[in-house]
Amino acid sequence: MRGIAGHGFIAFIGEKHAPPTPDQVDQLCVCGLPGGQRVVKFLHSSKYPDRFDLLSSNDEPMLAQAVEWAAIVTNIVPATQAGTLARRSEADDDHVFLNFENRA
Repeated sequence: MRGIAGHGFIAFIGEKHAPPTPDQVDQLCVCGLPGGQRVVKFLHSSKYPDRFDLLSSNDEPMLAQAVEWAAIVTNIVPATQAGTLARRSEADDDHVFLNFENRA
């Protein structure tokens, strides 16, 4: 998404909701579409039930799309900093594993 994130950037996301929830509307999200496609777009309500309009700053709008799941983007790390993340695996309090990879 030119203007928000470029090639090699890493997007961190919050909890996935299937289907998307009202608190995700008007937010920048990673959205899962039918057929396995994933896009990073601003999620907006559509005039059609159970459909969403997906907007970005550098592409044509994707209107009235079926969205299987969505997760709000919580952070974007530029490519130069993403390459310095150290790989580690540790369980948090909910026993969810966090994985970071050293790409340098």
